[in-house]
Amino acid sequence: MTRCATRTRICAWPPAITANPPRNACPVCDKTRLSLVHYVYGDALGKSAGQAKARAELARMAATLPEFDVYVVEVCLDCGWNHLVRSYALGAVSA
Repeated sequence: MTRCATRTRICAWPPAITANPPRNACPVCDKTRLSLVHYVYGDALGKSAGQAKARAELARMAATLPEFDVYVVEVCLDCGWNHLVRSYALGAVSA
């Protein structure tokens, strides 16, 4: 899904973003409007797999769904540059 970002070709990203203060400048456009996007993936998610979710929604999903993966991506709101910050699992662990 993620492709290299350059000044002439920027990765696409969805508009569902959770607001977070900028930590540093974007390496592509040098602006500081950076935010974190939380993407969810898992077999039990159905059509929700691959969608961006707010933190509050992640908590509700974790309480009601089997285990799924969350990928946190930092995104520049000005040029669309993005990169994976971290990933983790949420939800009920299957026995």
